[in-house]
Amino acid sequence: MISNYDEYKEMELINGYIWCLPSFNTEITNNCLIYSDEFGLISVGGLEGYGFSDNIYNLSFSNNAYREQNKWKWKRMDTKLKNRRSLTSCIMIKTNNNYQLKEKIIIIGGHHYKTLSSIEMYDFDDNNYYNGKCEELSSLNTARRKCGVCYSNQFQRIYIGGGAGFGVTEQFEYYDLIKNQCYSFDIKTQYEYDNYPVLWINNNMLCIGSTNTQHIECMDLREDKMKAILSKNKKNKLLNLQKLLLPYNKSFVENEVYNNCRLLR
Repeated sequence: MISNYDEYKEMELINGYIWCLPSFNTEITNNCLIYSDEFGLISVGGLEGYGFSDNIYNLSFSNNAYREQNKWKWKRMDTKLKNRRSLTSCIMIKTNNNYQLKEKIIIIGGHHYKTLSSIEMYDFDDNNYYNGKCEELSSLNTARRKCGVCYSNQFQRIYIGGGAGFGVTEQFEYYDLIKNQCYSFDIKTQYEYDNYPVLWINNNMLCIGSTNTQHIECMDLREDKMKAILSKNKKNKLLNLQKLLLPYNKSFVENEVYNNCRLLR
């Protein structure tokens, strides 16, 4: 596990196991799955049957059916997406609502006969979360599908990188939750990240990595524009190591890159 705290901590080993979950009532592919601490597993969009889907499904881990297991199943939400889409990317954020943290799903890009630039937000209803509200937000500057996303609570931004589409595999932008606007970065990555790359933030560094390219690149968010600092090849050697902008030493950076490469493999 990679720490998100300011100080570096050793990786913590977590034991896992395979758990057979209930099947969908219909065949669904190219959907996006995301987990909510409060509501369980959420499925968004995809190809359902013979067409593009605008459905949202939920598999709860807190109701009586889950405890009994035999009646445990996916349930379709009453609210539908504003736009049908497959190959979309989703991220769960928590906003402060009357001093209570409230979960919302941000749904980004995707495909519906063409690559999409639209962004939606699903807001869970406090009384009946199956009947939440879906609203359309400001669009991406560049349409993309299968992109990587991560959320910064500090900056109230959603960072979006790579994905498939015209000219996006090496390009970043971010969605500002306060201004409801997308902004593009001038800098491009050295390598292409076209198939759901992993994005994460550590100590003001925005990192992107992919098992397809076997590379990781980091950008400094404290500058007006992003600057590529380092990447890693298949032989685990640092490439193009420039003058570091980090407040810690080189060995720390190498450890971070090595540990993230292990996770991506």
